Amino acid sequence: INGLWQLHQHQAFAPLVAAVAEHARAYVAALGFDLSQVELHIQRSWPVVSGPEQAIGRHHHPNAHLSAIVYLTGDGTGASGCLRLFAPHTLNELVPGLAVGHGGPLQQHSTAAQCWNAPWMDIPPSAGLLLLFPGKSERDDAARCHILRHCCCVFADKLCAGRSVRVCNTQAKR
Repeated sequence: INGLWQLHQHQAFAPLVAAVAEHARAYVAALGFDLSQVELHIQRSWPVVSGPEQAIGRHHHPNAHLSAIVYLTGDGTGASGCLRLFAPHTLNELVPGLAVGHGGPLQQHSTAAQCWNAPWMDIPPSAGLLLLFPGKSERDDAARCHILRHCCCVFADKLCAGRSVRVCNTQAKR
């Protein structure tokens, strides 16, 4: 939204930034990081407002270790579309190529094939939903076919070696 691309620097968004930072710390700790030895830096943050029939193509954030999305709209049904996270490879594919169908031994319409061997995961937006995932994860919102309106805030974070965990502006440290 015109000129509003560093949300974490605007006082009006301080409660949202604090909540994202708190959950990011918990996420990083759950991954096994010692919080006394890393710092969380919010590099960039921006709003996304999608209108009817708009979509964001497949992409990733190569300069971020962690990506966060906070949905401000959505009812969780997928009626307004979905975030699609792509698997870099199919982890549960025992033999390369068997998970792609073409008459192979996997039952493509079974719950197991869809959950454990799917090439992507669709996540329907729900107001208040916070998603945290590696910045290198490929994603898009092409599954949003009949979107009415979609609003979210996106954060790109970086972890750095340090003595404390804090949210700061990396540009201010220069």
